[in-house]
Amino acid sequence: MTTHRAEERFVTHGDGWVGRFCFSYGEHYDAGNLRYGGLLACNEFVLEPGAGFGLHRHAGIDVVTVVLEGELTHVGPGEGAVLGPGESRRLSTEGGIEHDERNEGVVPLRFVQAWLEPGHEPWLQLVAPGATERVEGPAFVLAGTGRVEVDGEVLEQGDSLRSDAAVTVTASAAATALCWTC
Repeated sequence: MTTHRAEERFVTHGDGWVGRFCFSYGEHYDAGNLRYGGLLACNEFVLEPGAGFGLHRHAGIDVVTVVLEGELTHVGPGEGAVLGPGESRRLSTEGGIEHDERNEGVVPLRFVQAWLEPGHEPWLQLVAPGATERVEGPAFVLAGTGRVEVDGEVLEQGDSLRSDAAVTVTASAAATALCWTC
């Protein structure tokens, strides 16, 4: 198992938002940290009220978005949706899509967005507050909120863990863990 602490993540500040990245992303290049199995990106964003990314294009990946705090307004081709805490959405961008994520609320929005390799099935498994779940390996675990324990290793909010084997994940009473089998 390899643990990466929240303070080790790459950070980018934009207009009304902050992004924290578990893997190489944008101007943050680390040849030894490009992906984990079929997981290509695991990015946490905090958007202030009124902030967003504007329409942007993705192609050739699956995008999974999970809201941790606040409300995310998602606008895509011919559709719109508002997601609240604990809600998630998966989009296939095989043929290419344009979409926007933004915060139309009055409180900060915090969400995680993961990019998945097409044809690979690392699907999100959420471990709810106070719950314990077994996650098959290889596993990637992100402490989305609060304190999470993974086979005896304590993760604080924003910490992540990579394991080649299956793991048991326990979320404290105020925590949520985001887990992928990679």
